[in-house]
Amino acid sequence: SPPVLRITFISAGNVWLAEGDAPPVQLTSSGSAERVRISSDGVRIAFTRRSATDGPAELRAVNRDGGGETLLAAADTWSGLYPTGGLLFNDLLEFDFVPGTHQLLLNTRGVPEGPGLMRYNDLLRLDADSGALTTLQAPEAGGDFLVSPDGLKMAIIQHERISLAAIDGTPIR
Repeated sequence: SPPVLRITFISAGNVWLAEGDAPPVQLTSSGSAERVRISSDGVRIAFTRRSATDGPAELRAVNRDGGGETLLAAADTWSGLYPTGGLLFNDLLEFDFVPGTHQLLLNTRGVPEGPGLMRYNDLLRLDADSGALTTLQAPEAGGDFLVSPDGLKMAIIQHERISLAAIDGTPIR
C-alpha cells in the first residue's frame, strides 16, 4: 500500500497534523507557534514559538499523538551561544530534521536594532528527543544547509561558496 501522507501546519498559532484521509488533529494549545517541521518517520514534530513578537524564538517538539510536548531550546539559548555586542539578541534562523532521525540541523542569526540580517553562518545539531545541542560548524564555517534524502550528506551554502559535508559536519569538498 502507498505510504501515508502526513502534513503539519500552523493554524491560529497552534500545530496541527493531517494524516491520510483522517481529519486534521490539533497537537498543541499553547499558541504563538510560527514554523513547523516533521521528522521523516512522522513521530516527532518540531516547531518554533515566539512569546513576544520582537523577541527570540524557542524551539519545542511534540509527538504525533499530541503528547510529550517539550522545550528543546529556550528563547535565551541563542544569545547564550555568541556575544550579542550591539545586537538586540541572537535568534534561530533555519531548522530542519535530518531524514531517518530525530536530529535537527539549525543555524542562527543576530538581530540588530535597525533593519538588516546578521547571519552567523554556523551549523548546529539538536536532538529532538533529548534536547542535546552540538556545534557542528563554528560561525563563518557553516551556513544554510540542504540535507541529502538519505540523511548522510549535506550541502553547506554561503554567499561565496557551496561545500559538501558529511552529516556530522566533516568536510568532503
